[in-house]
Amino acid sequence: MMRHSEVVSFDLKQIEGHWRDAARLDHANAQVSYVRETLRGTFEGIAGRPERDELKRFLEHAWPKVDYLGGLLIDDLMAALV
Repeated sequence: MMRHSEVVSFDLKQIEGHWRDAARLDHANAQVSYVRETLRGTFEGIAGRPERDELKRFLEHAWPKVDYLGGLLIDDLMAALV
């Protein structure tokens, strides 16, 4: 069992890559979350960041697969990409 004092390390570049791969495989939650985290700067400094057009495509593909609240989030994220 891990204690609170133990530190779990992670590789942000690897995490970004997995999340981006899932978005490219058309997983709606990954598409929306990836765009949100990218816009929030979570992946800042990682080489090979996506172009805005790819981020927009992720959101366009996710839109028909989300509920009402997901649609509102997508609207806000699209506005941030303009």
